[in-house]
Amino acid sequence: MKVNERGHDGGGPWSRYLDKLGIAGSVFAALCCLGFPALLSIILALILGSDSAIILYVGIAGLIIASGLNVWLRSRQLRHH
Repeated sequence: MKVNERGHDGGGPWSRYLDKLGIAGSVFAALCCLGFPALLSIILALILGSDSAIILYVGIAGLIIASGLNVWLRSRQLRHH
């Protein structure tokens, strides 16, 4: 593979942007792992009005309760086997 003076292999216009695209993808993945989408949806629900916020907080509470119930049932099942 021949590399030019800029350090690129001459693979077309995308070759200049692949590193930047990779960095942007890494930042996006890190933000998703940190809960940024949940934070953004909470902020948007508060901005859009109280009805949206109530529906969102009830939904989040349901997910938390379901997760806790799942852990409790799984640990109970493992104790009996």
